[in-house]
Amino acid sequence: MSFFLRSTTAAASAALIGLIAATPVAAENFSGAQRSEIERIVKEYLIEHPEVLQEAMSALEKRQAALEAEKHAKA
Repeated sequence: MSFFLRSTTAAASAALIGLIAATPVAAENFSGAQRSEIERIVKEYLIEHPEVLQEAMSALEKRQAALEAEKHAKA
């Protein structure tokens, strides 16, 4: 799979995860079957591309470090 396609799919997966996890009201618009299919697609992608999880954790760590630096700068 090309880098562009993998990146696009990763972004779509992240968006779906965010939609389902962060906005329960919007997630309620999906039927049970749709939600199950979304979850299956995301899970399948993450299992096939676990490096996406490492990239996400790296981004989270960078974000947390920036927030900590901002807190220290204000203090």
